Amino acid sequence: SMALNRDPNSLTPRTREMYLEFMEKALDAGIFVAISEARRSHETQAVYYLRGRVDVSDPKIVEAMRILGAAHAWKFAPWEVDKTVTWTLDSNHLSGKAVDIVVYDEHHKPDWDSKGERWQTVLNIAREVGFSCGADWEVNDYPHLENRGPE
Repeated sequence: SMALNRDPNSLTPRTREMYLEFMEKALDAGIFVAISEARRSHETQAVYYLRGRVDVSDPKIVEAMRILGAAHAWKFAPWEVDKTVTWTLDSNHLSGKAVDIVVYDEHHKPDWDSKGERWQTVLNIAREVGFSCGADWEVNDYPHLENRGPE
């Protein structure tokens, strides 16, 4: 099965440049960040879209989703099939103009406290290099950074 694409080289040249500048500035601030997902295939986006929209009372549908998930990004647990994760079949991930990030703490463990000081520093750096932050959207998507500027 295909793992999530975390390759910065799959991003558009400008987005990659922004990401590398962002990563460097975060490191200068003493914070390690990494990509959890870069460019995404249309198939994977479709799988994400179906999640939370299929009839999970039907075991065949749950199994079909698990098979689809395994074919594109990862194998979903049955409970994951039931959770809506995206609102669109389109995404800036498809064009390589978006990245999802992971922020690590000083023990090299992912920091999930998106309201904490470390995340606020990271998001300010992202804004500084020109990213539009999912954290600023009406429906927050903290890990999501996208380049809405020209290529």
